[in-house]
Amino acid sequence: VQPSAPPAPATMGAVVGAGGFQPGRPYRVNPLDARVDNLPLLQGIPVKDAERKVEEIHKGAHLAREWPPLPEQRPIRDVCWAVPFALACTVVVYGAVWSSGRWPRGVVDEEGLRLPPASSMAAAGAAGGVASMLAALGFALLAQRAPACVVWTSLVFGP
Repeated sequence: VQPSAPPAPATMGAVVGAGGFQPGRPYRVNPLDARVDNLPLLQGIPVKDAERKVEEIHKGAHLAREWPPLPEQRPIRDVCWAVPFALACTVVVYGAVWSSGRWPRGVVDEEGLRLPPASSMAAAGAAGGVASMLAALGFALLAQRAPACVVWTSLVFGP
């Protein structure tokens, strides 16, 4: 009797198949090499269902190989959106300038209230922009740490 060969190293993460499924411990398998015996989560379910799931994993692997997320040669199809984007930015900036009018220092409105100088308004806008960028960065970092939470949040609070 020949001893069985040790499991092949996974492409990322820990080697699978040596100790079975361990909750809380990640494992990785190359989807092209996925089998029922090297996917611990598929062990213990009916064989027909497990084989169907492995076939779906293989289909996904072939699709991922056929359609990479960032191909080296990608046709430029986004140029048509540059004009509407620039137009929208221009409209927003023009609307902000037009609605603000001329705001020299010390202008008083109809009710006798002193309006803030334009530099204060610009500083407030810049501070809001920085705060928005920091919030977006924080969200991205949280999404990296807990992607399932992002999925559930989009499912629960989505349109």
